Amino acid sequence: MRNKWLFIIIIFIVILSGCGTKTNGTGVPSSNYEYENIVESSAENDVFLFKLTSKKAVYQVGEPLEIKAELTYKGDEETIKIAHAASPIWLLTTNLTEDYQFEAAMNEPLIITPLIKNTPYVEQYRFSGGSYFEGAPGKPYSDDLIMQMVKGEFPPGQYEIKGRTDFAVGEDMMGDKINLETSIIFTVIE
Repeated sequence: MRNKWLFIIIIFIVILSGCGTKTNGTGVPSSNYEYENIVESSAENDVFLFKLTSKKAVYQVGEPLEIKAELTYKGDEETIKIAHAASPIWLLTTNLTEDYQFEAAMNEPLIITPLIKNTPYVEQYRFSGGSYFEGAPGKPYSDDLIMQMVKGEFPPGQYEIKGRTDFAVGEDMMGDKINLETSIIFTVIE
């Protein structure tokens, strides 16, 4: 009888220990991170498709991030022109683990870009950073952290890249604004 109870207790312990080590399909324990990694997402309307992709769900510290955004015109015309600042695509970075939010900066006021039907306008991700200021969303961070990320050396943690479009159809920024938004999530490990 005593061996039976000992056997039941051992089985119960094995079952419980197996329940605490879930992974999210990337080999990274999900208990360390709040969100599941998403390597592709998109948003669209009747005329435009905006897609954001990461080649991998998990990167090593110092490994180049292979992330791109694509904006595709799928309307009736063969080509159209869009008006935008710096880029029609904004890629904002958030360290979900530490709650650091990095906003993008505009460095050019007005650009006109032609889009060809069904041919994606592609933008590779690059960290654009910014400086933390009082009242900004997220926790304060240092300029050293920004410089580290500019070099492509993201600290370990989980990150969200929020992509959004901000442009007007035609050559006038005051025209019909197109704002599509989507995001991906990836993890950086040591």
